[in-house]
Amino acid sequence: MTKDELISELEIRATFTVNDCQTFYSAKIHNCCRGGGNFLSVLGGFSLLNLLSKVNSILNGAAMWSDDDRRQANIVKAGIASEAKKYFRLPRVGDLKKNEDDCFVELFEDTRLVIPWGFDDSHEAKSVWASYRNKLAHVASPASGAAALAPNDVAGLQFEELVIAIKTSKYNIYDYHSADSPDGKVISAEKLNESLHDIWETVKDKINTCSDSKIISNIAAMVF
Repeated sequence: MTKDELISELEIRATFTVNDCQTFYSAKIHNCCRGGGNFLSVLGGFSLLNLLSKVNSILNGAAMWSDDDRRQANIVKAGIASEAKKYFRLPRVGDLKKNEDDCFVELFEDTRLVIPWGFDDSHEAKSVWASYRNKLAHVASPASGAAALAPNDVAGLQFEELVIAIKTSKYNIYDYHSADSPDGKVISAEKLNESLHDIWETVKDKINTCSDSKIISNIAAMVF
């Protein structure tokens, strides 16, 4: 796969995710749907961030699993108690050795000067990943007390401004667990979605400047 073909494929995935989230938002502001798509929009946004985070880590030279690594892992698996083996998944060749949350933190650190994330530091970025992406992906709900804001509450705000406003309890919580939502546990699906394209553009620029064909091949292997 050429570099242009890889960029084109990633562009399609980023665009589809952003457009899907915009569909939810359009339905919500016209009061034609019951839930508003908040959870699914945030999950979709973090799914795209997961992909872009891994691509970014590969571009930074992150270690990947090889055939020899798999052979060593098989040896380890053989020594595990039989009832526990079903929980042991051998990594595939090309899988990153770095955890997904660490890849996300790396993306945050690499882009924090150009993307208004609103996080104070890497620790907070990792906490947000655990509270939203992991909880939504595995138990179909964000961390306890998480919520969404009403569309009129976020109109005209940049994502960074929204995060700061949430931390200072400037806005009322909308809909989900409104009575007990703690500070810092609220996210706007719309504002996250508005930032996704800019985050993709920073990763795309990095791909365009990459001259190592092996790195491009590694990304393509992961994507497909």
